[in-house]
Amino acid sequence: MNAPAYAQLVRQHFSRPVGAGCFEPGVPGVVQGCAGSREQGLAVQFQCRLDGEKILEARFLAWGCPHSIAGASWLAERLAGMGLVEAARITGNEVSAALDVPADKLGSILILEDALGACLENARQRHYLNE
Repeated sequence: MNAPAYAQLVRQHFSRPVGAGCFEPGVPGVVQGCAGSREQGLAVQFQCRLDGEKILEARFLAWGCPHSIAGASWLAERLAGMGLVEAARITGNEVSAALDVPADKLGSILILEDALGACLENARQRHYLNE
């Protein structure tokens, strides 16, 4: 049986993930969102450090296949410097296309989209509550 072929960008982000880990407790401006389940084999947590409505830095924890870990890394790298509105426009299809993810792994990418969406929703709630 042949090992699955991974796109170069997947191999790059999987072998050297950008933003892997968590912010230290107490770092100001951090929001997070989670999706999936470790028990089911795929879970993702995103954290974004904000300055108002701008994402200064993103971090993640991911448990799952190489596509999910590479996708989380790709997103963490891309989110740095983005506004919340711009970040909310990122779709699972965009991540999938960028990483050349096969159709049978799209579920992994949709979990990433859900985790990012939860993180951004928490950011919106925080911003709304602070106004």
